[in-house]
Amino acid sequence: MTAKRTPQQIRDDRNARRRAQRLTERRSRMAKHAAFDLVSYGPWTNGIPDATPTRVASRATDLYSSYLKGDDITTAEGDTALRYVLQTRGLPISHLDQQPTATAA
Repeated sequence: MTAKRTPQQIRDDRNARRRAQRLTERRSRMAKHAAFDLVSYGPWTNGIPDATPTRVASRATDLYSSYLKGDDITTAEGDTALRYVLQTRGLPISHLDQQPTATAA
């Protein structure tokens, strides 16, 4: 038989889930801001912005380093944000799938 959880434990668990969700949303907003900046004001080649997920992650980390406190925006978060911004602006995202990937040596 499992021990019954107290109302305080239930509240603590619920609050922890809410904090984690807010953190995820906050990091997403940071990455989207950086992606928007790079797409709007960064260089373009042949009608396609030169922004990459790595550049988005780096830019977001640069913009928000004091808030992130060493927990930098990841390339995966940068990729998600860049795809979102490109889609909302009606720009193609197919070039992101053609990015060269690092190979194991």
